[in-house]
Amino acid sequence: MVNGDGSLKVFSFAQIKKITKNFSEKLGEGGFGCDFKGTMPVSTMVAVKRLKGFVQGDKQFRAEVQTIGMIQHTNLVRLLGFCAGEDRRLLVYEYMIADFGMAKLLGRDYSRVLTTMRGTIGYLAPEWISGVPITQKADVYSYGMMLLEIISGRRNSEKIKEGKFTYFPTYAAVKLNEGNGMCLLDNGLGGNADAEQLARACRVSCWCIQDAADHRPMMGQVVRMLEGVMDVEVPPVPRSLQKYVGMEDSNCSDWTASEVSC
Repeated sequence: MVNGDGSLKVFSFAQIKKITKNFSEKLGEGGFGCDFKGTMPVSTMVAVKRLKGFVQGDKQFRAEVQTIGMIQHTNLVRLLGFCAGEDRRLLVYEYMIADFGMAKLLGRDYSRVLTTMRGTIGYLAPEWISGVPITQKADVYSYGMMLLEIISGRRNSEKIKEGKFTYFPTYAAVKLNEGNGMCLLDNGLGGNADAEQLARACRVSCWCIQDAADHRPMMGQVVRMLEGVMDVEVPPVPRSLQKYVGMEDSNCSDWTASEVSC
């Protein structure tokens, strides 16, 4: 799928149409475009995101997707290729839907965007749904959620029955405040981690998911904190998570089907 030199595969629009059977099986629709199920010639399942609202020229778009394609981690969805031509921009992912990072790719004017954004519960900042102005801090929130998943090796929410979810960020924020960050580590690592670095990463992730955008750090600060050149205090449990403290399951009735698409 990815070229031998590690670069992303470039698809023609005709190839994309063939892979998706002319966009016949829609997986969902988010604020950045529609997602379609696709099958490669070797029977590999993929998800194709047809972007909307992009503003870059072809050269800039290609440069940015190549940068995104360099990001690889077992807990992150991998970008496999793209299609760019005329007025079309499409991304080919491993078979999983992801909107994280699309704000930069689409070149939104963050200072003026007001939206009724839809997205997967737990990954989008509260302001996407509440309709307040969107800033770069919205991607900081998504980064914090993804960082929690990288640390723990588990999804941030899992549906267990109708209307009921287990919500890992609540557990993580509480345990971090109790000084028990080690229990958040991916079980597959067998406890093999530096406790201080783990605590630092957990603190950073919980600062990133604060409810108020102005309480979240800028990404430059996130980098300095993770590198250990900037102190990281223990963050408070976000207000939106406090009501779930002490509950075995998190009732997500506040995030109705009309507000999010899971």
